[in-house]
Amino acid sequence: MSTSKSLDQLRTLSLKLPQLLATADETYQHLELEASKLQRAGVLHASAYWRNGRYLCLVYPSGTQARRHKYIGSNLVKIRESQAAMKRAIEHDSLISQLSQLEGIAAYCVQHLAEVTQALSDFERHERALLVQRSGKAKGDASLQIPASGTSTKRTTPMY
Repeated sequence: MSTSKSLDQLRTLSLKLPQLLATADETYQHLELEASKLQRAGVLHASAYWRNGRYLCLVYPSGTQARRHKYIGSNLVKIRESQAAMKRAIEHDSLISQLSQLEGIAAYCVQHLAEVTQALSDFERHERALLVQRSGKAKGDASLQIPASGTSTKRTTPMY
């Protein structure tokens, strides 16, 4: 007995899932690790400006209060540290955005995989109904019987 083309395609796709999941998990873990490294190294969410063309000053986001200013001055070490921390903050925010996108993709996949598993469980329910119909058992159970050709397929019993 042969199987349908669609079932063969389903089987082929399902065999790809373990590798795809492993790759997605590896990517997610890598992004999380990189984001935490940047966080530990120190991030600085601020904007820089030069006062009188010589002294670096930082302006922090306002949030709910007045904007906070921090004077860095002309010390090259402090300037480089501040600039590096601001660059790490941009990279960190980018990684967090990518993680958020991956979460969205995963949620999308969960929804559709749940639909696929539900559809496949309908195959199982259909097979049980065929077995019951062939054996002549439980003729009064309308939820397991397959409707005759030309009749409505509307469910007559509630689905729990």
